Amino acid sequence: MAEEKGSDSDSVEVPEQGNLFGDLWSLDPECAGVTTKSNSEDRTVDWSTRPETRENGCGPEPIESETEDYHYLHAPMATSADLVDKARYLYEDGSPLTAIDAVNQYIEKRYGENTSKNRHGFNKGLQYYAKNQYNRGMGMDRQWLDQHDNPSTVLLSLRASPTSDGRLSLLNELGDALDEAIAQIRYRLQLAPNSPFDSDEWGYFAVFAGTRKRATPHAHIMVYCAGDVEREWFVPAVEKFVANCRYSPETMRGNDPAEGTISIRGNGTDSIPKVDDSHRHHKDCEFEGSNSQGAVYALTQLPHLENVDNMAKDELLHSSTVDAWSGKPFRCSKSAIEESYLATSSG
Repeated sequence: MAEEKGSDSDSVEVPEQGNLFGDLWSLDPECAGVTTKSNSEDRTVDWSTRPETRENGCGPEPIESETEDYHYLHAPMATSADLVDKARYLYEDGSPLTAIDAVNQYIEKRYGENTSKNRHGFNKGLQYYAKNQYNRGMGMDRQWLDQHDNPSTVLLSLRASPTSDGRLSLLNELGDALDEAIAQIRYRLQLAPNSPFDSDEWGYFAVFAGTRKRATPHAHIMVYCAGDVEREWFVPAVEKFVANCRYSPETMRGNDPAEGTISIRGNGTDSIPKVDDSHRHHKDCEFEGSNSQGAVYALTQLPHLENVDNMAKDELLHSSTVDAWSGKPFRCSKSAIEESYLATSSG
């Protein structure tokens, strides 16, 4: 496959109809419902009742907001079976499932985990680990804000254009590009000559997200620093990401450091906005108003968090893609988090 950089817009011709995503899900007879076995009873998922996305106060991703509304539901989720990490996301002939068939497999997987939990008490499935990742990220956020006199946060939101190559192909590309971006952040903050911080004076977590109507994979890096920061320190990380992700436009559209890609809070007298997320994840109600807005924004986009029957279409598309991937949707720096900053209930 040719190594091409992402374009500013897709060349796929889009049928003339109003809500293409809703029409595809509700009108295609193969997508009208999914029936699986759970506790010896038929379980039917009616796609027409699923919301396109969960309202969480987040604005649309910049690249997506100007991209034609086409979701490739019946296209393979990847260009090569080598990118698929689990056999359940392959057809019998070894080819990758389409996006819609991958969602069906994901739902069956989640129902199977629910059955194991109800019958045998085994609860360490996808949602269990997602909640642990969420808990660790939120605890890290609380600890940094509480234990440092002059903390700063930097949220980098790194994006790519939707592609007919499939979400899994895009996600795999994002994973490699994110590694390069994080390495560049580490160099600028800690390793470069005259770098501003020691290893214990900064930290990060990263989330691979896929929310909003088109469920296009993208990445958020939340960086914490024990002191003031300069935007210029993080621009090379964005440039490194774009250079290593062929689905990100070389024009920097959607990744312009001057237009929201880098969001800094806490510098000087600037305050770090805090919000309460207990309305969605009740395990954190004991920390009401203790988390930064940036952390909540990023961490609530982790895959697998919701009960499968309550998941919106974008959550199902992204979660099934991540489940088929060999990478990890959550990464963080190696730092100890004190128990007092971690939620005690399971949510």
